Amino acid sequence: MLEYCFTSPYTRGADGQSIGTHIDVQDACILVALSTLLLTFFSTYLFKNGLVYLLYERFRTSLVICMFYFILTTVLHVWSIATKWSTSRYSWTTGYVVLLVLQRLTATIYYYCYKRASLRISDQRFYEDMDSGPADTIADVRRQIG
Repeated sequence: MLEYCFTSPYTRGADGQSIGTHIDVQDACILVALSTLLLTFFSTYLFKNGLVYLLYERFRTSLVICMFYFILTTVLHVWSIATKWSTSRYSWTTGYVVLLVLQRLTATIYYYCYKRASLRISDQRFYEDMDSGPADTIADVRRQIG
């Protein structure tokens, strides 16, 4: 929701500084959200015991979409600022509109995947000690976490 407040045409000022400020806030919020998700991964039982691959296997889609959305948003913002600074008026080229639509569609997927990953990582099974002896395999651990 914050994305639409910061990047909508109605909140943009006439000077490049206000556009840059709004864009910096949005990019910073995306980085904070991704960092928070990664810090949550680091505190799980699986990560502490070296089973990082299992976490990556479960949350790969969410992490890839988060990074893709951040890159797409950054490219869109750089293009927006470069266009605004090169001309006195804001021009909507076909490439820019395609990138904007792609970014907006990716935003809905990003928010869904981020929320889903946040709820999935809050499952208590990721934080409690697995009853695994030395003979247990990774397949047994996979079965225990779902």
